[in-house]
Amino acid sequence: MSIVAVPALAFALWFQFTFEPHLWMHVLVSVPLTTLGALLLLRPLKGWLVCSQYFHKAEQGSIDRDWHASAQGRLGHSHDLDSPQGNGGQPKF
Repeated sequence: MSIVAVPALAFALWFQFTFEPHLWMHVLVSVPLTTLGALLLLRPLKGWLVCSQYFHKAEQGSIDRDWHASAQGRLGHSHDLDSPQGNGGQPKF
């Protein structure tokens, strides 16, 4: 998790410049600390995400073809929404 990365990096730099340990010592200290920090944040962050989705009444995603058609009309484009190139299957040059 990115939230854990900054404090873990700060600790690893402090550890390196204060004690100047070997690489294996960083592996024994910094990696478990970073992993533990990320694992401890999983549950609260997931709870926050679920709560946010419930609060904002999140629904299954879908494509609103009527909105896209009206937006294309406002912009003056007459692209076909179902074609990969967007203009009836003909390549645009």
